[in-house]
Amino acid sequence: MRNQKKNFTRLFLTTVFFVFVSCASVPVREKARVTKTPHRMFWRIDGTDLKGRNTTVYIQGTIHIGDDRLLPLDEEVIAAFDSSDRIVAECSSRDYNRMGFYSLRLVRPNEDGKVVTDYLNDAEIIELNEYIGGEPGYENLIRMNPLVLESYLTVKVASEFGLDSEAGLDMFFYDRARKNGKSVEGLDELKDQLKLLSFGDYEFQIAVLKYFLTGLSEGESEQFVDMYEAYLDDNLEVFLEEAEKESEEEIIDSPYYEQYEKAMMLDRNTDWVKDIKKYIDAGGTTFIFTGAAHWLGEESVFELLKADGVIEK
Repeated sequence: MRNQKKNFTRLFLTTVFFVFVSCASVPVREKARVTKTPHRMFWRIDGTDLKGRNTTVYIQGTIHIGDDRLLPLDEEVIAAFDSSDRIVAECSSRDYNRMGFYSLRLVRPNEDGKVVTDYLNDAEIIELNEYIGGEPGYENLIRMNPLVLESYLTVKVASEFGLDSEAGLDMFFYDRARKNGKSVEGLDELKDQLKLLSFGDYEFQIAVLKYFLTGLSEGESEQFVDMYEAYLDDNLEVFLEEAEKESEEEIIDSPYYEQYEKAMMLDRNTDWVKDIKKYIDAGGTTFIFTGAAHWLGEESVFELLKADGVIEK
C-alpha cells in the first residue's frame, strides 16, 4: 500500500484498533444502481460513499455534432448540472481551453513530408476533392497525417447535412460550467486523446482514410444523419447499431487496427471505471458528460462497472 507506516508500534496499534472496530460493526455497502431517465441519453447512478452517505453520479451522453434541435435540455438535466459538486468530461476545462494550441501542432505537415494523394487512387482523390478541393489550405491539408485529415473530413461531411461541431452539447456544457464559475475535470488527458490521431504507421493511417473515402463514395455518409436522428429520438438501440457498424468486422487489414479500436473505446472506458468508482466513494453529486457511445454496448462503461461489481447487473 502507498501509505504503509514505517513505525511498527503505530502499525500494530492501528491494526489492533481496526480489527476490534471491524468485528464490532462491518457496514456492507450495497451495489450502486443505474437508472435510465426519460430524458435524452441521460442516466443516473445512485449509491453510497465510503461513509455510507447517499451519492449520485449523473451521466449525460452527448454527441459531438449538432443543430438547433439539441437545445433546450430538460430542466431536470440542467438542475442536475448546476447543482452537482463536480463536473466531469472527457477533457478538463484546462485542456479544453488549450485545444487551439494543440490543434496548431496537429495540422502541421507530417514529419516525413508525405502527401496523402500520392497514396490514393483516382476515385479516392475525386471523393477527397469533393470536400476539400479548392480550399485555400488544400496543400497543407493533404500533407497532414491521414487520421487528422479524416477527422477534418468528418466535420466537413457533417456540415453537408447541417450539423455543426460547434453546436454539440459538449460546447454547451463547457460554456455553462464557465458561466457558473465551475471547473471541469477530465477523464482523459488531452495529449492522450490527440495521440490517437497519430496512431500506428503511415500505411495504417492511409488505410483508414481510404476506407472512409470509399464509404463516402458508396453513400455511407448518411450514417451521420441516422445516428444523429437516433440520438435526438433517444433510440439507444438504433444509435448503438449505427455507432458499431464499423466495428462488426475487421475492415482494415493492418496489425494496428485491433489496437486502434481498443485504444479508442475499451481502454478509455476501463480507465473511466476507476474514476467513477472514485467519485462514488468520495460522495456528493457528480455530473459527467461524454460521448454517448461510451455508455452503450457490451464494452460500455456501464457493463464494465457491472463486471467490476460497482453497480447492479
